Amino acid sequence: MLQNDIKNMKISFRNIVLLLSTTLVLLNYNVKADDSLKIETNIGADIVSRYVWRGLALSKAPAIQPCLDFTLGSFSIGSWASYTIGEDTIQEVDLYLSFTKSWFTLTVNDYFNPNEKVGYYDYFNWNSKQTGHAIEVSTTIADIKNIPLSLTAGVFLFGNDRDEITNKNLYSAYFELAYNKTFKNNMEFSSFIGITPYRGYYADEFNVVNVGISLAKEITISDKFTLPISGSFIVNPDLGNVHFVVAISL
Repeated sequence: MLQNDIKNMKISFRNIVLLLSTTLVLLNYNVKADDSLKIETNIGADIVSRYVWRGLALSKAPAIQPCLDFTLGSFSIGSWASYTIGEDTIQEVDLYLSFTKSWFTLTVNDYFNPNEKVGYYDYFNWNSKQTGHAIEVSTTIADIKNIPLSLTAGVFLFGNDRDEITNKNLYSAYFELAYNKTFKNNMEFSSFIGITPYRGYYADEFNVVNVGISLAKEITISDKFTLPISGSFIVNPDLGNVHFVVAISL
């Protein structure tokens, strides 16, 4: 068993190194192709009244969600996390790599959930039956010919997306269609519906799991300072849950 764990870990590290190496080569090519390209950096944080993701409540209290991002040309690499202010034991620290070209975005997400209650981190455990990592590949198509619609599709391919009984991967999938519009007062509106096509992380069978609307606006505090704020009304028809989430961006 130990030899298998070591083997799986080596394979995972090799895949990560290969992915990062390929990314660096592509980024280097972009720099040589156009010397005007510069790395854009971004760091920030959101304070949310509750962490709700794809119709699922992942916290019972407000959370702080920091992010760090580096963008060069069409490529972005960064990290995002969520730390609940309260008694929640499961936190989240993610890595992502994305490629965007016009209306198309391809993203590889590495979701990692440490359990602080039992002191479980083990970030470097990549055994497919034990790891706290979950690797998802997703695509987003948006604003084709200025049509204010976006379609997102994502599927888990490896890791912490397992059946509780068989411990086999579920390959959970999620699809979301959204309508987005910006009003003259710079108020941003979005309505969305998300489904899962079969039993997995989101539901026990095909079901609608995420329906709602969002409004976002920058509130002017002074001539040099604005405060982005958003509100989302979210319903999960499968679970019969409803949430209203407010977020402030720093």
